[in-house]
Amino acid sequence: MNIKKQIGNVFFMCCLVNGFMGWYMGVKGIPYTLNATIYVTGVALLLYSIGLGRKREKILSFIMSALLLFWVFANGAYFDVFYSFIPWNRVVGSDVPASFLIDFYTLNPWYTYTLGIVILSLWGYMLKKNSTNKRTKIQYISIAIIMLCLSTLIIFQKTHPKKSWWDKTVQATDLGIIGSQLGEAYTFFKEDNVSKVQGITITREYKKEEGSIPDVGDSPHVLIYQMESVPSWPIDLVDSPMPFLRELQETSPVVDTFFANSCSTINAELSILCSQIAPNGDPITTKEEKGYTCLPEILKGQHGYKTVMYHANNSAFWNREELFPRWGIDDLRTTPLYEKRDKDKLLIRDALKELQEADTPILSYIIGVDSHSPHDRKYIEVLKKEKGFTEDFWDGEINNPLIETSKVEKEDIGDWFWFLKVVDNNIKFLIEEAKEKEVLDNTIIIIVGDHRYYGATGGEESAFLQYNQIPFVVLLPKNRNSGMKNIASHIDIAPTILSLINKNYQSPFKGTSIYSTNHPESAKGICLGEYYEVNKGHIIKRNSETNQEHIIERNTAP
Repeated sequence: MNIKKQIGNVFFMCCLVNGFMGWYMGVKGIPYTLNATIYVTGVALLLYSIGLGRKREKILSFIMSALLLFWVFANGAYFDVFYSFIPWNRVVGSDVPASFLIDFYTLNPWYTYTLGIVILSLWGYMLKKNSTNKRTKIQYISIAIIMLCLSTLIIFQKTHPKKSWWDKTVQATDLGIIGSQLGEAYTFFKEDNVSKVQGITITREYKKEEGSIPDVGDSPHVLIYQMESVPSWPIDLVDSPMPFLRELQETSPVVDTFFANSCSTINAELSILCSQIAPNGDPITTKEEKGYTCLPEILKGQHGYKTVMYHANNSAFWNREELFPRWGIDDLRTTPLYEKRDKDKLLIRDALKELQEADTPILSYIIGVDSHSPHDRKYIEVLKKEKGFTEDFWDGEINNPLIETSKVEKEDIGDWFWFLKVVDNNIKFLIEEAKEKEVLDNTIIIIVGDHRYYGATGGEESAFLQYNQIPFVVLLPKNRNSGMKNIASHIDIAPTILSLINKNYQSPFKGTSIYSTNHPESAKGICLGEYYEVNKGHIIKRNSETNQEHIIERNTAP
């Protein structure tokens, strides 16, 4: 094939691939920037150059192209939920991208898959047609030059980030899917594969706490109900889908604004049970060295508690079958004891029955699934039919400024509110059942969200607080709550419980009891590569990769 025709084919292929990527990112609401164009063109040229050789190279190029297309679709779906692209630390050694795309494939319209397959088929045809069927020096030189150019650009942008890249979403959209993923690959294989964040480490540190701690009697039961994807802002609406929880918060106040320390469920469980923050914000795994003490270990080893976890899912999910015993809970009541996505009420009922009949104190940890995604009308119908839910669809008003920054349509938020209604009814059931079984007077009840609801962006003060604040309720035996903190987070739950059970305890925890006079009145965490800290005066946001910082002055105390 003559050189002019080869150049023409290369130009056509680059235009074809850029056209598809620009169109797909437009469907996802992501601007197609100059950076994105450069990275897509570079990778297209690289794959094309690889495929110019013999049959083996053509097959390799086509397989790499197919995998890249799958990765693009996975990242597009991921962006719809998290406003970020898939971090490599989260997926290497796991099935996250595959499982995510399977669960959320509907986030990509069907016609994107259709066009993607058409483009991939045309790409394969062009590789076959334009192959030289032999290795050439030009092929090797082209591959080397392209890889050198891409590597140079990646390293330059890593060492000279734009000022606006303190915002992880801005960085992601500026680089595009391909650019972001090449950057992730560079970061992952550089140094120790961990994007470290200043100020968040797992340590063992014993400290004495003092304060006015309510008297809850000797060895009360502890029941924790962890709600899935329940933030605070819907609770505060005039037409709230969770009126019972709102009333409960108003009558049992202990913290004004409460935050998660991460944005994945397993990390919430690490923070709640062990008062630790995952070092790099990615979901904790069994690979990390422990090096810390957890509340269930202390209650079981020093105070004679039985420890139980309830969850209507497979215990292997998030490696709970290994992590929970490591944290001190080895009685895992999951599937097949419960069917997958059985009602939370079944778990609550069983937990309360055991508390009623127990002659030793119990720590019961209930991981809710009723409000787990997907949150759409079709899935609601499935749950009503298969699991017997009877709640009516949401038909109230939804007025909140946060919705203006959301990619989720109002009718879809209305469907999500149906799930919140279900959880609100679960909480009402929990309290009424606890009263009926007469366990309220000897049980510490904690009701808490695991993380924020995705689909919006938290910008300046008001939006950040609304987007990240989650519900937190503490109910003590004989309603003996006292004290009020402005700001607290998940890592404060374990020391709070331990301070109630043992007032003379030496805390091994990173957090602080909400009843302690030493409480810092602040919260910190890391979510999707963005470190944040909230105190009375400031909100600090930092890109964990570039360490660029953005400080928001608080107008008023929370």
